Amino acid sequence: MFAQWPNVPLWIWIGASVLQRFAWHRGLAIVGALAAVAMPSVGYDQLQGKLLFALILQVGVIPMTFANFMIAAIADRHFRGEMMTVGEALHLAVRRAPTLLAWSAMSAIVGLVLQTLLERFKLGGVIASRLLGLAWALATMFVIPILVMEEVSVRDAVGKSAKTFKQQWGPSVPSDA
Repeated sequence: MFAQWPNVPLWIWIGASVLQRFAWHRGLAIVGALAAVAMPSVGYDQLQGKLLFALILQVGVIPMTFANFMIAAIADRHFRGEMMTVGEALHLAVRRAPTLLAWSAMSAIVGLVLQTLLERFKLGGVIASRLLGLAWALATMFVIPILVMEEVSVRDAVGKSAKTFKQQWGPSVPSDA
């Protein structure tokens, strides 16, 4: 599937992923401010507070998912020697909106579960959260490009992404890490 993409070392993919995460966290500063205002009224430790936070988080994640999809669509077309305008990429993203919304929801839920692990269990939660978070980030690295190139479900895209990562870098991950 990624045959037309050049062989890129693992550290470049991880570096790009880290940069994307930093941009993501900066983009969530406004969402975090909204959550900080809303949380005292509900209480963060309560279930309602976590659900409200998840809803506010989704407001920030959805535009990022659409933007990442559009960038991947334009890059895919470029690698094939074709041109794609931003308008065409937006049209494609809107056409695949249900799948992108499902991916946004899944990402937010996994993030919330990892955060809950981190908060509930002291040192073990920190270790488990970090290791599971790293595994999730690496396994889902190709979800957006797969959603661009193929019309598949989110579940299938996650499976294909994990399989692609394992085939491409699986044996070298422990030595690179």
